[in-house]
Amino acid sequence: MKTIYMLFLVVFLLAPSTIFALDENGNFESIEEQDRFIAETLKKMAIEMNSQTPFMMDSETQFSSALSLGKTLNFTMRLINFSSKEVNTDELSKYVLENVNDIACKNEATRNLIDLGVTYVYIYFGNDDRFIMRVALEKYECD
Repeated sequence: MKTIYMLFLVVFLLAPSTIFALDENGNFESIEEQDRFIAETLKKMAIEMNSQTPFMMDSETQFSSALSLGKTLNFTMRLINFSSKEVNTDELSKYVLENVNDIACKNEATRNLIDLGVTYVYIYFGNDDRFIMRVALEKYECD
């Protein structure tokens, strides 16, 4: 899905310069320190993405906002051509998961973040501003 691919490009063009900074010994002092660093990096990424919202990911999907909560990065999407009642959530969920998994497999930074416990959450709303579904990517499966 072009939408999700573009979103990952936006996120991971920001990530490489900051996500893997290490202390003077080349390591974090603790898992807690690493987790705080990851959470702070995700927060900065969400702020940067939100400075450009809303924007169209493709002809049907508007990226509305990003929100980081700890090691979770939430993306809110609005399907501008469909009301919440017109969307088959099973089909959309399957499509979104297959595409974000494929992107994760192709992007080392994405895989590294997921391996460190980051979860990507995609929240979809219809053009009636009613909730459609939530899809979380917590792990990936590459061929």
